[in-house]
Amino acid sequence: VVLGTIMIHAAALVATINFVRRERRFGHIGASFGIDFAIVVVAILIAFTAHLVEIALWAGVFETCGEFTAFGAAFEHSAVNYTTLGYGDFTAATSGGRAVAMLEAMTGQIFLATLVAKLGSSFRPASAASASDSGGHSASSDT
Repeated sequence: VVLGTIMIHAAALVATINFVRRERRFGHIGASFGIDFAIVVVAILIAFTAHLVEIALWAGVFETCGEFTAFGAAFEHSAVNYTTLGYGDFTAATSGGRAVAMLEAMTGQIFLATLVAKLGSSFRPASAASASDSGGHSASSDT
């Protein structure tokens, strides 16, 4: 299951990166607030879709393990675990179910943090990206 969530997340991350790069190549990024806002909305929708698929995958594990008999309850429990909200209205009854819940919470947070970091770095101005990659020094200042 973890490998499946990694593959789903990787596909969404690649799609988001390619989308942002394409928008940058066409000169859309930075053209106006409205266009930038639309780009961010599309990137968030890609990530949101991927996260829903990942949550459904984990819910299927909970249902298959017998922790929940209805997919809806398993999905809600999975969403709460994945986002680490921890409402406590549904809990895993067995130690195996609790282990799956902990694993899901850890992977969910890693994936959410990765997405935010990559999306944020995609909007850095080209001059800031090249300065940070060279340690803040330009080639002409090293003479």
